[in-house]
Amino acid sequence: MTADLASALEACLEHLAAGETLEACLARYPQHARELRAYLGTAAQLEKASQLRPTPAFKARARTRLMAHMAAHPRLFKMRMPRRRPLFPRLALGMGLALIALAVSTTALAQSALPGGTLYPWKLSSEQAWHMVAPDPAGVDIIRADRRVDEALAVSGDEEARGIALDEYHKVVAALEQYKDPATQQRVELALKTEAGKLNNAGLSNAAPVVQVETPLTATPATANTPRTSSGAKNQEKNPTATPLVKFPDGLGH
Repeated sequence: MTADLASALEACLEHLAAGETLEACLARYPQHARELRAYLGTAAQLEKASQLRPTPAFKARARTRLMAHMAAHPRLFKMRMPRRRPLFPRLALGMGLALIALAVSTTALAQSALPGGTLYPWKLSSEQAWHMVAPDPAGVDIIRADRRVDEALAVSGDEEARGIALDEYHKVVAALEQYKDPATQQRVELALKTEAGKLNNAGLSNAAPVVQVETPLTATPATANTPRTSSGAKNQEKNPTATPLVKFPDGLGH
């Protein structure tokens, strides 16, 4: 459709709506009369169709047929009311989920808490729960000890908060002495030496643990077949179950 034809069609529709006859409208645009007649005829039919309304008799017949069909096929039209769940279990479930979400978010926020802060006790409790379910509780205790040292350094300007951190640190160090296997003891010894270095560098040497590894020696009587060694520890044998002894200067510790 060209622009001229579209313009003529729009004008004719307006004239027809104003009451002008189709022939009078086509006479205005003789060059497009053929195309306009086809378009305007279609528009007139659509206008008539939009004005159609069902008669009361048609509505009555349609309703009768629908009711008969529903009576013949009752299962297709059976209303199924949704089962309402009891209110209390739904409320309990919602409250439980809300509490879980609150606990998770609070635990996440508590991980950055420092001694003296509101969430610091929650942080310590969450670490205790972690220790109980962890497959490597010794590793958890080593991490806890390192955290307490970092906290003490972070609040070094607050004597009370620093005291809280060091007190918790000494508790964890005391718990580390329960692990007796040599591999774990080596991990503990290395961690404590690292933490002692941090405390010494921060001027808190009085709070740094002193790790001493006691190795009981068992004397072996010399015999003629016993080979002499150039080492000063000849005829002596280390006990493989040596235990690190942790001491704190100035009476600190557990």
